[in-house]
Amino acid sequence: MKALKTVFLLVLLSGIFLAIGGLVAGQTGLIMAGVFAAGNAVRPYKLVVQSVAEGKLAAECIDAWLRGLAMPDRRHSFETRLARLTSGELCDFCSGYPTTPRISDPMRADELTEDQVRLEAGRCLECGCAALDTCRLHHYAALYRCDARRFHGSGRRYEGRNAADGVALEPGKCILCGICVQLTRAASDAKGLALLGRSIETRVGPPPGVSLTQALGTAAQACAEACPTGAIALK
Repeated sequence: MKALKTVFLLVLLSGIFLAIGGLVAGQTGLIMAGVFAAGNAVRPYKLVVQSVAEGKLAAECIDAWLRGLAMPDRRHSFETRLARLTSGELCDFCSGYPTTPRISDPMRADELTEDQVRLEAGRCLECGCAALDTCRLHHYAALYRCDARRFHGSGRRYEGRNAADGVALEPGKCILCGICVQLTRAASDAKGLALLGRSIETRVGPPPGVSLTQALGTAAQACAEACPTGAIALK
């Protein structure tokens, strides 16, 4: 208790303010000129990875402050999540990943074989969107400070993944821009993608009886690079 009182007194004398959860920091972790804070020193986190992310942001802000650059602020980034997956959706989401038992015993990195490392790395489900850094929808949603909770509903369901040789199509990410439809139409060896369904049920996909590989043809890479939301991505 005495140590806590001493820390509290030092904090008050230094001009740093305290809140119930921790130190009062700005959006970039700045608490006073040249002093930054992150992680549980600012607010309690349930997950270690959240504190690590805050530490990385603080490091980026310190670097920018020392070089006289504008500080990054990722706390305003747009974020939205799928509704909780059902058991069937979870099985679909995990399809294609290794099903062998994971290495349960703690081991150092130099104790693992190359095959074991590759197997464990292959378990990553990429729960976040692989196109997060290039998604234009995410970029403009963050730019205009959109709030995914403003019109909160039951949550968008996971719509599955159509995988082919080296490419995957996730209809749930598609915004129906039609770029991939035009690109496959221009490819001589592609049978083409199509807009299927009507109204809010409209989705992009291969026509009936056509596989995703046949629909994309040699336009697969061009479609993945042009897709603004990562609905079509190379694997």
